[in-house]
Amino acid sequence: MTAATTLLIGLGSNWHATANLRAAETALRNLLPSLRLSTPQWTAPLQNSGPDYLNAVAAATTQLPPEAIAVALKAIERQLGRTARRDAICIDLDLLDYGGLELPHLRLPRRDLLALPFFRDPSRRLLANAP
Repeated sequence: MTAATTLLIGLGSNWHATANLRAAETALRNLLPSLRLSTPQWTAPLQNSGPDYLNAVAAATTQLPPEAIAVALKAIERQLGRTARRDAICIDLDLLDYGGLELPHLRLPRRDLLALPFFRDPSRRLLANAP
């Protein structure tokens, strides 16, 4: 049996944000029962104009491989109505870290996002309070 790995997922939405984050949390809990979610916070968009984003970070442990997690996150985005629109993002799920592994094909760890205070600070708190 493979040892469990701790992972971090970034969640974001700027369209019906509260409802979409809740729906994403429910879907993620079905995939990752150990999921813990930070307190969501509103942030200004980084690369485009438009409404502010509601962002959160989730931590969980899993025995699933990182590729399976990445595929599942994209499936959840599609299930919740994610489209190619850049101005209204119903849900964005990003695998930020998978046990500290360097996996270039999955852009892990996501240092670009982990450097942002609204991902970095909640991530540190979640990991510090891990069971």
